[in-house]
Formats: sequence, C-alpha cells, structure tokens
Amino acid sequence: MGREEKKRQTKLAITNAAFKLFSENGYESTKVEDIVKLAGVSKGTFFNYFPTKEAVIEDFERISIYSEAEKLMNITSPVVPKLLSSLINIVHNLNYTRSLRRATLMATLSSANNLNNHLDNMNNLRALLIPIFKHGQETGEFTQKLSPETLADLTIQMFIGVLTHWCLGGGEDDLITQLMMSFDVFFKGISS
Repeated sequence: MGREEKKRQTKLAITNAAFKLFSENGYESTKVEDIVKLAGVSKGTFFNYFPTKEAVIEDFERISIYSEAEKLMNITSPVVPKLLSSLINIVHNLNYTRSLRRATLMATLSSANNLNNHLDNMNNLRALLIPIFKHGQETGEFTQKLSPETLADLTIQMFIGVLTHWCLGGGEDDLITQLMMSFDVFFKGISS
C-alpha cells in the first residue's frame, strides 16, 4: 500500500470512528481520546489530520456534498430528479441523527474560523450549482424569472433550512421524507 493510500485510510478510519461515536454517544460526550482509541491511532495522528473534533464533521460534510455535486457536472435533462437524488444521497451518506446534526450546526457556529470554512464550502457549492440551474433554464425546466445564481442560493438555503428545522425537532421524524416534501414544493415553485 502506498503512502497516499495509507493516509487516506487513516483519515477515513478517524472519520468513521468519530461519526460512530457521535451517533452513539452524542457529539458533546465524545472526546478525541474516544475517537483515537476506536480508530486505532494516536492522539498526535488525529491532530495531524484534524485540528479539532469539529473539523472532522466539517471535512466529512464537505466531501459528501462535493462528491454529489460533482456527479451533477455533466447533467442532462431532466435536472430535478437528478438534483433531488443527489440531495437525498448527501443526507443518506451523512447518516444524521437529530443530535448529530445539532452538533454539526453548533460546531459550525462555534468559531469564526469554522463559520468561514462553512461559508467557503457553501460558496463552492453555489459555484457548482449555478451551471446546473443555467442548463435547466436553457432546457425550459426552470423559470427564467430568477437568475441561476439566485436559484443556487435558494437551493442551499432550503437544504440548510430543512436540516436545521429537522435537527431542532421540527417536521417529519424521517429527514429524507422532510427533504423530499420540502424540495417537491420548491421545485414546483421554480419550474417554468
């Protein structure tokens, strides 16, 4: 096994251990010591990959979101089913519980650095979504009353809004059901 592959596997082991413990014990109750023990790495190794416990969450969310968004780069019509499928895949891959999503929200808001990282990630996601909405407008799937930039912004706002509302106890117990209902209304509202 090459050096880069070993690094990737170590980072994945840390991430998997962290999310398993976050889901079982809650974010606040999980200590870095617990994560490294389950991952089978030293504390120093953990900090070589992640500066904080919060960074594990941020990195995993970023990778999950970008990998789905990149799959949409060569999208063909119709856009809506593929975009909805990607949103569902993101939520499925993140395997959120309400408490885990609350933890990710709190981690994002816990420092200016975390918030700036989140905003950078959302701006990068926005840049990936804009051409998708432009394509959907060109094929007549989406209204042209709103710019592709606005549609991308609204999609991100809707996604974060559903996640936040759900983690605070609102809506359906099943997050994917909540997401599908909300985006069904959203996509109908922006169709041409």
